Amino acid sequence: MTALAASIFSTGALHYLLSPFVNSIYLHTKRNEGHYQAVSPNSVVTIETLDVLARKRETTLALRDLQPSTGLLLTWTVHRKSITPNLPQTRFWLDKRNGTGDQAAMRNMLRVIENNQRQRRVVV
Repeated sequence: MTALAASIFSTGALHYLLSPFVNSIYLHTKRNEGHYQAVSPNSVVTIETLDVLARKRETTLALRDLQPSTGLLLTWTVHRKSITPNLPQTRFWLDKRNGTGDQAAMRNMLRVIENNQRQRRVVV
């Protein structure tokens, strides 16, 4: 019984620490005359993470809903005012070292989130 409890506890702890890990980010942009729309706070992204059974969990929200996090193994959290009951994930950990895909779009997304947070600090 003790071994089962220890196993459940350790699995739960690992899940809590690693569930925010971002597997993929999909930026929803429109294409106008051969050019993609600029990344802005209103740009919508789908962030893919995994649940405890390694099933895909997709969270779709606007970049303005994300804020930088100071927590351990966290890059972003969802702003308190943007949390809804049907939002599957509110914490995200992005490994910035090993990214693949559109690096310019990713840099723009990071810049938009940082600038949005700075503007919130000035307003609040």
